[in-house]
Amino acid sequence: MNEANSTDAAPSINYTPLPPVSLSEKLFLLLLVVVLAYVWNWQFIRFTSLHDLLKLNDIGFILMGYYQAPHLWADGLKWWHGTWIQVGIPAFRPLSSYLFWIECWIGLHWGFLWSGWLGFWLFVLNCLLVATLAWRLTQSRLCAVLAAVMATWVRFINVGQQDYWLIWFPVHQELFMHALMIGALLCFDIWYERAERRYLIWSWLLFLAGCLAKEHVYIFPLFALTVVITRRHIAHVQWQTATTQAVAMLCAVLLLWQYRAAIIADPRNPSLKPIQFVHKPLLFMYSSAGRYLITGQWWFPVLLLLIFALSGTLIKLHHLEPHQNTAIKWLNKLYISFPLALLTIALYLMIVGWSLTDAFWFIFDQPVKQAHGRDAIDMLVNLYAIFLLWKYRKTESTAAVWLFLFLSYAPVLDFIGWHYTLPASLIRSVYWAYFLKLVWLDFGRPQPWRRLLNVKVHHSVGLA
Repeated sequence: MNEANSTDAAPSINYTPLPPVSLSEKLFLLLLVVVLAYVWNWQFIRFTSLHDLLKLNDIGFILMGYYQAPHLWADGLKWWHGTWIQVGIPAFRPLSSYLFWIECWIGLHWGFLWSGWLGFWLFVLNCLLVATLAWRLTQSRLCAVLAAVMATWVRFINVGQQDYWLIWFPVHQELFMHALMIGALLCFDIWYERAERRYLIWSWLLFLAGCLAKEHVYIFPLFALTVVITRRHIAHVQWQTATTQAVAMLCAVLLLWQYRAAIIADPRNPSLKPIQFVHKPLLFMYSSAGRYLITGQWWFPVLLLLIFALSGTLIKLHHLEPHQNTAIKWLNKLYISFPLALLTIALYLMIVGWSLTDAFWFIFDQPVKQAHGRDAIDMLVNLYAIFLLWKYRKTESTAAVWLFLFLSYAPVLDFIGWHYTLPASLIRSVYWAYFLKLVWLDFGRPQPWRRLLNVKVHHSVGLA
């Protein structure tokens, strides 16, 4: 049964109902993800003995919990009214406890290589889910493929993640709960678009299962609310109805929180300080700029912001019709505009106590192996990404993709460790795939990209 169509959806955002994906396209994406996920992460097959695994964090404590529950269905019931399988960590995660128990049993009876393969397939599932999310947000098959490919690189972009990470089965709960959360998000988004109630039911089931896998998923009602606010251009459900569902999910989280507090003594909760709401998002989302701002070297990010603004101004002037204004005609000349920009930068550096020479050697000094240069490039790219997200906010779902990334980091602002940021690193692949689409739009939708894909592209379908 369909809900009433929303009458106040934002008409300015381009949206065309997504065409069905053929079986051959699905098989191609699956094969690509499986191959790349293995190529970048195959090292787990070398690290499979219990002796080696016991040297890693948390393994021994999970095995202690496994031995305390020899009969899964009978002894595992305690996880529903008490702490989970890992001894020493007071948390309410019954579904993750079942996952770990099964992995321990498989590892001890058949070898831990099978647990590694289970983690591998959970990783593949996550890559496919973020590709689907990218497809829905960008309406682009190419962006979906790019998101899937970038997701398989997560070991290289997530700081501190080891090459053998898939065999370290404590991280499998992150993959497990993230798959449930993204699955719930996709179902909620599809329900909002199509008003087919079965997708809402699936969203609720996956959301609740995710909450029982790890408390990270308690953030999901804000994901749903983000869909309601930023995706109204796709809606066949009234936004009031969708908001009610998001609020109901929030109430479910509050009930779970109260139940968890009642059955667990001193549950593991974040202990956030106000400054962490500023510092941690900066470090997580914009790490290069964040490091300089937090350590007081604010002049460098501001310098790059000035360079970015001046570059944008000169490009804008270049595209104006020269005959409209004589002054603009002369400013378009490189030998006029470039020295003026350089003078502006020099005056700024003088004010903050630096010089052009000092700044040059700061960026390109050999002893630090051009670390500042890499940071400068990273900050400029991020500034361009932020600019494009703002520029196309009325015609694209840019707010949704930024908020999804921010919310992925929000539950772990008080924690340190590569495995805590793994879910957000997967969402980041969607963010950068969307950025590439916006670059394509900003460069005037170049035709060679379309010919390379050998598909017909409608003006509102992005790279399709």
